Amino acid sequence: MGLREAERVFTARHTRNVDTALEDAAEVLRISTEWAKQFQATAEKMLRIPVPASGTSIDKVLNKVFPAKTGETDRQRNNREEVNALVRGIYGNERNAKNYGYNGWSMYNSVVEYLDHWRKGTPQERAMASMDDNSWVTRTKLLTQNAVLSLS
Repeated sequence: MGLREAERVFTARHTRNVDTALEDAAEVLRISTEWAKQFQATAEKMLRIPVPASGTSIDKVLNKVFPAKTGETDRQRNNREEVNALVRGIYGNERNAKNYGYNGWSMYNSVVEYLDHWRKGTPQERAMASMDDNSWVTRTKLLTQNAVLSLS
C-alpha cells in the first residue's frame, strides 16, 4: 500500500555536496511521512468496512482477486478453490478478524498473509516477490486493496 518513491535508507558521503544530500534526505523523509499518512488513512478506511464472516463480501473480494478463468481446467478450479478456502481460514484466525474484527482491513490482511506466507514457493521466492514493485504479488495486493475499498 506504499508509494513507490518511498525510501527506507538514505546515505550521503561527507563531501562539499552535503547541502544537496541533506535536501535530498529531507525530500525522502517527506515522501516517507506522506506514505505513512496515506497508509494509515487507507487502513482506517478498510477498518470501517464491514466484511461479515458469512455473506457475499468475502466472495466479492476473492472473485476479483482470484477470478475463475474462462475454460479453466478442473485442476485450476480446484487450486483456485483451495486458495479461496485458505484465505477464508486466515481471515477467521486470531491474527485477523478474531483480533481486529470482521472488516476490510482483516480481509486485506488475509490475502496479503496468504501471498507472503502461504502460497507455494520458497520463503526467499515469496520475499523477493513481495519486495518487487512489478511482481504479480505486489499487483495482487493492490488489486485486493481496491477490491476491499470497493465494498464501501
